Amino acid sequence: MVFLKKEKTLPVAVCLAIFSLIVIIGITSIYADKVATTEDGKKVILKDNGTWKYASPSEIEALKRTPSTKKPDASFPVVPTSKDISTIVHELKTGTTSDFRKVRWGMSIAQVKQTEKLKLLEEGKESLKYDYTLIGMKCKIYYHFKAGKLTSARYTIQQKHHDPAIFNKDFITLKKHLRLMYGAPATIQDNWKNDQFKSDESKWGFAVSIGFLTRMVIWRTGETKVVLQMEGQNHEIFVNIKYSSIK
Repeated sequence: MVFLKKEKTLPVAVCLAIFSLIVIIGITSIYADKVATTEDGKKVILKDNGTWKYASPSEIEALKRTPSTKKPDASFPVVPTSKDISTIVHELKTGTTSDFRKVRWGMSIAQVKQTEKLKLLEEGKESLKYDYTLIGMKCKIYYHFKAGKLTSARYTIQQKHHDPAIFNKDFITLKKHLRLMYGAPATIQDNWKNDQFKSDESKWGFAVSIGFLTRMVIWRTGETKVVLQMEGQNHEIFVNIKYSSIK
């Protein structure tokens, strides 16, 4: 059975190197751009758009003297919490010995229930449902089975925003974190049914909400296909991260 297959784990040095890029502590205060310290003591500037760079002393002082005029959007996480970091590090270290979180494709419903430590919300004939928070975003976790064997799972993001542009920011944040975990994606697809808003990226969230645009990023790692997708209709937007067995 596929879930008994033994694979090599990532070298600890590789995990720690990646970990040093994503572990952010010591936020000094709220600015449009923020100063933070990595695990190895280096100062970095967290940009308002979610990117970062190493900081010079002069840049740090300049940021401290320049208060932000922009109120932060609490629903749009730029920096992961310590709990989120622990989850990401665990997945980095165990990603080659598990297919989704701590489970393997082919596991039975009973095995997944025993392995998954979250509180079970709902159990169907071929599905399990849990509550979770992924890098600050509320979501549901679904496990799907065929003939009693696990074949796929997904995170369904539950964040609600009045501004559709923020959904697009959430999508970009998820894409960055998945890239840290799985490397460069195999495929990036922005599928336009109507390209009216294609030249203005600030309106891409709105374009998704009315069905003009579907965004998709695909990774393949080990025996797993990972798909980050944002789609919508009738002014509703749906964001999912789907994991499925390649076999």
